[in-house]
Amino acid sequence: MCYIDIIKQTEEGEYAESGISDYMEKTIFIACPISKYLTETGMDKEFENFIKKVYSVCKEYTSKVFLALKREEYGKARMDDHVCTPLDYQEMEKADLIIAIPEDSQGVAVELGWASAMNKQVFLILSKNYNISPLITALHTVTNAEYCHIENKYSKEVDVVLNAISGFLDSCMGETYNG
Repeated sequence: MCYIDIIKQTEEGEYAESGISDYMEKTIFIACPISKYLTETGMDKEFENFIKKVYSVCKEYTSKVFLALKREEYGKARMDDHVCTPLDYQEMEKADLIIAIPEDSQGVAVELGWASAMNKQVFLILSKNYNISPLITALHTVTNAEYCHIENKYSKEVDVVLNAISGFLDSCMGETYNG
């Protein structure tokens, strides 16, 4: 089990749950396509709604969740590539768990390369709607990776995806998602 609840004794001598201590709290990095979903005014609303649900499930487990889309206000505060790339790499270094939605994104492929080189624990959501590289489908041969395979668009299988993420996080953090 990756997660340990901390119990502290209060000054009155009673025991109280203190929650997750900072030094033990796991950090989640959500890797997903960005550029293909950007529009002139922000981003594709269907994908934005889906990724916000993924983010919310992760927040049920830890306060430390990194999502570049959130940092960039879902396309409204886009960052220059020379700025966001080193920032994303630093976030990857801090992360314990990676939840990746690779689709056909070269950016997510780069992030998965970083994750495997850093020996991160990875959970991949793979849709049959995309031609996924064999290097991604075989990532488990070089790092700790688990997969969720879906048949349709994410919007049609939101519950399947969220439950799969929850199961992965349960196994890593010992918490239960009540979505």
